[in-house]
Amino acid sequence: MRFFLSTQLGRSSQIRQIRVRVLLYYLALSLFVTVLCAGRLVLIRNLVGAQLLLRLLFMDLCVALFIALLARLFRKIHIIAAASLLILMSLLHIANLEMAVARNTFIHLSDLRYAASVHFIKGSLLHLTCPRYALCVFLSTALHIVALAKIRKNGPLKTKYLLPSLFLSLLSVYLLSPRQGEWHSSNLLLRSITHSLPRVGSSVLRNWESESSVDLPGLDQTDWQHGNKLYFRKTPGTKRNVLFVVLEGIPGVYLKQVQEWTGVEYPIQMPVLSRIAERSLIVPNFVTHNRQTIRGLYSLLSGDYCKLSLTTPKIYEYNRIAPESRNPCLPEILVQQGYTTVYLQAADLAYMSKDRFMPEAGFQRVVGKEYFQYQHVPFGWGPDDKAFFEQAADFIEQLNREVNPWFVTLLTVGTHHPGAVSEDWAAQFSNRREAAVAYLDRALGAFVQRLEKGGILDDTLVLFTSDESHGVTGQPYGRFWGLAVACAPESYGVVNPGVYGLIDIPFSVLDYLDLTDRAFSFPRRSILREQGTERPILFESYLCEQKGIVKKRIDDRRVEVFRSENGELFAQAYETDIVSGEEGQTLSEELLGYQIITDSSLYDSERKDREYVLLENDEFVLEGRKRKVLSTGQYLDIPGGTTVTVVLKATSELAEGYNKQENREAIELVLQLQKWYKKMQIPEINIPVLKDNELLELSFSFYTPDPLTRVWAYLSARSAHPSRKAKLRIIRFSMETKECKTESDFVIHHFLIKEKTGSRHWN
Repeated sequence: MRFFLSTQLGRSSQIRQIRVRVLLYYLALSLFVTVLCAGRLVLIRNLVGAQLLLRLLFMDLCVALFIALLARLFRKIHIIAAASLLILMSLLHIANLEMAVARNTFIHLSDLRYAASVHFIKGSLLHLTCPRYALCVFLSTALHIVALAKIRKNGPLKTKYLLPSLFLSLLSVYLLSPRQGEWHSSNLLLRSITHSLPRVGSSVLRNWESESSVDLPGLDQTDWQHGNKLYFRKTPGTKRNVLFVVLEGIPGVYLKQVQEWTGVEYPIQMPVLSRIAERSLIVPNFVTHNRQTIRGLYSLLSGDYCKLSLTTPKIYEYNRIAPESRNPCLPEILVQQGYTTVYLQAADLAYMSKDRFMPEAGFQRVVGKEYFQYQHVPFGWGPDDKAFFEQAADFIEQLNREVNPWFVTLLTVGTHHPGAVSEDWAAQFSNRREAAVAYLDRALGAFVQRLEKGGILDDTLVLFTSDESHGVTGQPYGRFWGLAVACAPESYGVVNPGVYGLIDIPFSVLDYLDLTDRAFSFPRRSILREQGTERPILFESYLCEQKGIVKKRIDDRRVEVFRSENGELFAQAYETDIVSGEEGQTLSEELLGYQIITDSSLYDSERKDREYVLLENDEFVLEGRKRKVLSTGQYLDIPGGTTVTVVLKATSELAEGYNKQENREAIELVLQLQKWYKKMQIPEINIPVLKDNELLELSFSFYTPDPLTRVWAYLSARSAHPSRKAKLRIIRFSMETKECKTESDFVIHHFLIKEKTGSRHWN
């Protein structure tokens, strides 16, 4: 009897424990799903113009429930599988929220390679827009994992119920997903994953490479006519300086006049820049062609389309073409006309290799973050906009006293995510983006006022534009809505209604200066003229052949068509339609053909022997234990059937004032070749700590039978001691491809560190 009672009591206790664990599991599941759904509210709070719709909330619920149920299914395999899924989805969820707030779009999985950049981590990832919400996500995920670990593999939600539940949640997501439209009308996680899957139609792509004969939009040399209405040109017999003010990520909709012209209501405005624009020419229908600074700058200076896909930027190819064999960029043309040319930016020059491209483009002096002596707001990317414009004004005033005429290009960084503003300033606005834009607007106003007071604007054409667009909520292609405002002594308040892009800026400058005979390769389209005809223009996967109608390639047989309600490129509302069948296939092939041409190499397209010089004769000062990224931020493409040779030569030196006899260790170097979706099959190379006054020489090769895309050549360094400054000089850091096969898949040709009294050899 006692045995029977004890057995029953044991079973009752065991049943109660199971019930508690089951209850804990369901509570943890509910909390996890609720927290993920709350991301929609966080997004609405931080993203200008976002709306709360019941359909979107229910869709978020279904996606979160599907993830939770899938984790339960993975638990039947092993708890590690379930935990890995939940952690990855939570991280991707937070990353997508940050990307949406920062750049008005979602994460493409290949974009996560930016996380490898210490520069990017310092600038953005350590300044989360919603840190409390991120903490809630991680805590709810941890609780969900603990609850899953406590239950049995065959506990609650058995397979016969779990699989139908998974199917129903997935079906609900499918039914709620819009057949067209932008990410605002869908779930961020869903968009991020589905748009990162390999695209269909690679065979069509290969066929187009050899068969396409489509003319590239925007490069028709007969497009420009002297008879078109000219808004203004410089006064004959006068000299004019040229100033480009490139505002990081600023879309044109921030101008009051653009909102009035297009009818687009948007809560963020730049009142100071709008007042400047009252006496300027404004282009409301202006696009940036892709979403990367260096690609935008390439188009701005060269008049050529950047590559519309994220393949090797054209700057690397441009740098390796002999000057006499390549088309000159705007700075080089102006140098030939007696101009002194200067490029000045707030961020590090080595990031995205602007230190390499800008001199090749014709800038006689190239200055980056190292020039600036102070910042008002600590910011990982570089000086805040107020500090940048104050010191840029000093620079221009000094330059104006010494030379005439001059061409200066300025690039800000303060509106880069997460925004260079103080917490007190940010507290006055609804979100950090709005705060950063307001801070930029005020700083820009003080800068222009100072130049005007000093009489510099009396002889200067000023063009306010943007390298890329951070996006406009509610706009299907608002992430390419650029800014273009031209102000000159002869200008007046006028709107040019045509459709233009960054490729049109170089010719516009020459048109103003009456130097169109020097525009050998630029598209002959000037924003200073009212064009009598329309022409096609490209931006990413979009094509606009007629203002108000934009086509986007979806896949091999479908094209989405947008028609604006106001007949402009951008509008408050659009009608959308999907063209499929034979017509859709024809349009899709046409759009793909355009992209093939823009993405084609400046070299011979069949050429496999290429050379990418990433750094050459560049000096870096390293202080403390802060790691400095020397070269990254760009994808490189490596042809198949080639041997890749990497060369690194560098010298190290301790700063003066230290006892170099005690410990001569100076610099720690890290060199990696990284690839997002396919691990690089090469051994890791550990570089010993460089001592004072040593020379590193490293050369290795590897063979790749298949093409490699989106390869990162990552080089970073830091001082070996927290209290010492060290100087690193990169003599050369390059990658070269040759169409040949080595005897071994990986070979180190040369690896030694030379000293004054000898050398250290490494195998």
